[in-house]
Amino acid sequence: MCGPILALLVIVPTVEIYTLVQVGRQIGALETIALLMLSAFVGLSIAKNQGLAAVRRLNEGAPPSAEVLAGPLLLLAAALLVIPGFVTDAFGFVLLVPPVRRLVARRMARRALARGGRVVVMRRGGATPRPRTDGDVIDVEVVRRDTPKDDDGEPR
Repeated sequence: MCGPILALLVIVPTVEIYTLVQVGRQIGALETIALLMLSAFVGLSIAKNQGLAAVRRLNEGAPPSAEVLAGPLLLLAAALLVIPGFVTDAFGFVLLVPPVRRLVARRMARRALARGGRVVVMRRGGATPRPRTDGDVIDVEVVRRDTPKDDDGEPR
């Protein structure tokens, strides 16, 4: 686990610095800095608007199926846009595209299920949750099978 994180901490800054130097050679240092600031500003305002729209949809009573993982992915997109560099900005802008974000969220949920978790669907109105993996998911909680249980058999 530490290996991939360490690799990212070395590779990403190296690629970003190389890209910044190459862009700076082509368009100039001040223009490169201005372009970085512009992309961060535009990306953050798009992320803010999409986040507020998600909150508005939740307040209007829309099922939070897409917003369960969209929130953290929007936060990741905003963080990538704040980090100076064109490569991280590109990944941040890609995560701002709703279909891409839904695809990433679905893959994250599938991966959690494949690692031995289960999906618990929470129905509105306080209904008892029941395990389910198909159809419309309103709220997702991934529970590991090896999670310790309390006296009632519920995960701690």
